[in-house]
Formats: sequence, structure tokens, C-alpha cells
Amino acid sequence: AWRIYQINEDKDFLQEVFPQLLDFFFTWFIPRHDRDEDGIPEWDHPIQAGFEDHPIFARWHPWAQGVDITTAESPSL
Repeated sequence: AWRIYQINEDKDFLQEVFPQLLDFFFTWFIPRHDRDEDGIPEWDHPIQAGFEDHPIFARWHPWAQGVDITTAESPSL
């Protein structure tokens, strides 16, 4: 949204999309995504993170470790 604004300088566009983007951001910090309640959200599923075939998180490949991604935390979600 910010890059679009930098090109077209349309403040109405920013006023329209910013509240929705902010809501999306704060959705990560609801209890459903912070199961251990430490303030840092956890992933819900490997596909959500783009790690479905990552050797650490993939469960369906014999060569993978199959770590449960719901235990992986990142403040950059």
C-alpha cells in the first residue's frame, strides 16, 4: 500500500486500506496464534509459512525431520 501511495500520492487509498492492513497485522497476536502466551505468534501450518516441503517441517517425506511448525515462533510473522 505504501509503495502504491508513493507512486500515486492518493491519500484516500491509504485511508481505505490502512485499517484493514492493521487489522490483518494484529490478527497474528490473538490467542489462537500465540498458544504459549508469550507475545510471539506461532505458525499454524507449514503451507501458511510456505514451508510445506522444507526438510525440517515436511512430515510426508521420508528424508524430512517433520518438526511441528506450531512450535516455531517468529515476531516477523
